[in-house]
Amino acid sequence: MHSNVAESFNSWIRQARHLPTTKMIDSIRLKIMDLMSRRREQAKKWNTFLCPEMDSTLVNALKSRRTWLVSRSSDHVFEVQSRPSVSVDLLNRTCSCYQWQLNGFLCAHAATAIQKSGDDLYAHVEPFYYTSKFKDCYTESIYPIPTVEKPLVAMDDLVVLPSICKKPPGRPRKNRIPSRGEKIRRVQCGRYEKYGHNRKTCKEALS
Repeated sequence: MHSNVAESFNSWIRQARHLPTTKMIDSIRLKIMDLMSRRREQAKKWNTFLCPEMDSTLVNALKSRRTWLVSRSSDHVFEVQSRPSVSVDLLNRTCSCYQWQLNGFLCAHAATAIQKSGDDLYAHVEPFYYTSKFKDCYTESIYPIPTVEKPLVAMDDLVVLPSICKKPPGRPRKNRIPSRGEKIRRVQCGRYEKYGHNRKTCKEALS
């Protein structure tokens, strides 16, 4: 429904995306190589079970539940009497506030119900929030590609063929493509309130 992930990546490689193809690929490779190295060194300093940011989020969630009462409905279902009161199902990992389902991370209601049940809080958190999983993502390295190691190619072997497709007229598009359902502001004439042009470019006869 939307292209937020692609837009975020395009913003990150904003300078590289306008380079020639080979230079663009090499520039992106350098950025990813540096990013993975920095995050790998960063994760070495972590000694918490969850990533530090999520560990702090869990601590804050537990602090906010001090005045709440928890009632047990069954082995896995609880009612947390907050404002408003919500239902928490530990077996299906759901809360009627929907935050647990959306994020895969414990909301304050779920954390309160789990503590009431005596279960392990970390066992109900999705594994991708674990420090160990973060470290696994950045275990591998992207290695440098020195110019001196590239194979020598005779200039006679480099035959550049013409492009198969015909280049469309006009300048290449640089603006992002709107997401589906996104509302786009249409240009409106301030004189006659018609769409498609503005007051300066209006060609309607003056009345």
